[in-house]
Amino acid sequence: MSEWDLNQASAPSALEVSIAPLGHRFAAYLINGFLTGLLFVPAMIAVVLRLLKYMDQGQIKELAVLSQYADMQYLFDIALIALPIYGLLQTWMMSRYGQSIGKRLMNIRVIKTNGTDAGFMGAVLLREILFNIIVGIAGSILGMFVALIFGNPSSGEIVSNLVQSALWITCFVMACDTKRDRRTLQDLLANTVVVALPRKR
Repeated sequence: MSEWDLNQASAPSALEVSIAPLGHRFAAYLINGFLTGLLFVPAMIAVVLRLLKYMDQGQIKELAVLSQYADMQYLFDIALIALPIYGLLQTWMMSRYGQSIGKRLMNIRVIKTNGTDAGFMGAVLLREILFNIIVGIAGSILGMFVALIFGNPSSGEIVSNLVQSALWITCFVMACDTKRDRRTLQDLLANTVVVALPRKR
């Protein structure tokens, strides 16, 4: 397993770290996903409940069922307010420490391959935002191409989803490869590596 020197501006000497275990990375992903869903779902319900006040519920029967939760509007509104705050917090933590909430709980961190901080550019802009945009565009372009050839929009949608899924599966497979320091497509794009920090004594 490779070892890296983590150069911290606030520390007089480098800190030796190791490559983050797959289990820790997966656990961090699940934690972040759970927290995001915990806020995203009720936030979307809050939006729908507000829309229902101005729309004909007969035309949107699938959504009208949510009107039974109208008395709990204030609870969903809290999630609607908390969601962007949560997003900003995650962005700040990744930019400042190379750690999301999940990564911090699992004591792992994103750094540049030279051991320096990834910062906003590496940890957020390239590794998260740009990579997700590339995945979305790649899937959409190939999906549109298939839809035009076969004249079937549904086939294009299936191909688009398959392409995006294939890219994420590729990332998972790469994260299992210890010989390449578990670096995924995201890491290659941002020139980063995920490391496990030593436990505080």
